[in-house]
Amino acid sequence: MDRVAMDIDNGVRAINADLQAPTRLDLSELAVKEDLLPWQKMGLQQTASGYGGKLTTTKKVYYNGRWYRIYCMCYGNSGTCYILSKGKQIIVD
Repeated sequence: MDRVAMDIDNGVRAINADLQAPTRLDLSELAVKEDLLPWQKMGLQQTASGYGGKLTTTKKVYYNGRWYRIYCMCYGNSGTCYILSKGKQIIVD
């Protein structure tokens, strides 16, 4: 592969990576409410370890005209919170 073809290929990859990058939301600018699920009201947790890729939180955020449940991805001492909108993860800060 010559250098020009490599640059074009890398450019396309960079554009695709930008298109797939998750959007970030600032929680301080949005309405937030607490909405516990029945098992959360009983004091239970979703997984035995407390770790996972889609842990359900007790919070919802109002975004694009509807309420979205905030999920948390946690595999260590800290987690990343996000919502799912149209199949995409949007990170909530």
